[in-house]
Amino acid sequence: MNYLDRPEVDTGYVEPVLDGNAHKILENLFLGSMESCHSLDTLRDNNITGIVNCCPTRCPNAYERDQIDYCIVSVNDE
Repeated sequence: MNYLDRPEVDTGYVEPVLDGNAHKILENLFLGSMESCHSLDTLRDNNITGIVNCCPTRCPNAYERDQIDYCIVSVNDE
């Protein structure tokens, strides 16, 4: 599947990563639940240095002091 100038993406099954709570979308881009960010060791093992926090209200950013950058985007997921 291809949209405009975006990279070609395989639309088949993608094996979960990050303790089974996320999927690798592209190299260095993961999509996952809050549970996928609970282990600093897992984040570091996957070279994750930033997290987009999409909570509708202010949620704690557990690893702000551990060299993980956060971007907060308030999203109401209904």
